[in-house]
Amino acid sequence: MIQSLTKLRTLGKAAFNSEFTQIYDELRPAFIAYFGNRYSFLRAEDIADIYNDSLLAFYQNIENGKLATLTCSIKSYIYTIGRNKAVDLIRSQHPEAHVSADTIEMFDRVNAIWEDANETEREKQNAVRHIVNKLVEPCRTILNLFYYEMESMKAIAKQMKYASADVAKTKKNQCMTKVRNVAKDYMQTLGLI
Repeated sequence: MIQSLTKLRTLGKAAFNSEFTQIYDELRPAFIAYFGNRYSFLRAEDIADIYNDSLLAFYQNIENGKLATLTCSIKSYIYTIGRNKAVDLIRSQHPEAHVSADTIEMFDRVNAIWEDANETEREKQNAVRHIVNKLVEPCRTILNLFYYEMESMKAIAKQMKYASADVAKTKKNQCMTKVRNVAKDYMQTLGLI
């Protein structure tokens, strides 16, 4: 498979179509598997449609001259189109969710970190998740709002009915101290540290 847009553009029409068919066939299994893992809540048919739409957009961008140069591989370009199409689909299916490309990218990074982590790191991450899930209120809510929902201290103070953002920040820091202490003890009992 040709990895360069420049080489792909120099082919005649028949060779271009043949090469494009090869790109389609070679990338499809990996794309379907990748997006199936990343967006497991989407139906298999939706992921197949996202792949087809992504390749069609790639083809049309070349044909229309919109895609003159690439700063990444053809595969990366197609995956980026696919991610954007997945976000569009999620937005259309769940308009109330306010899903952004940044949110999807954040989840992709978290998933990549999780996949790259060795077994010990996964055990540590599971231990921290376990500890956070066992927190009593208001710590569980404050940490979820700050770290998972990325709310500002001002918004957390308002939601939690604290006097100011400084009070919310102090409470968050107290909660994090509790998490660190409990996590350290818990991981020591598991033999992880």
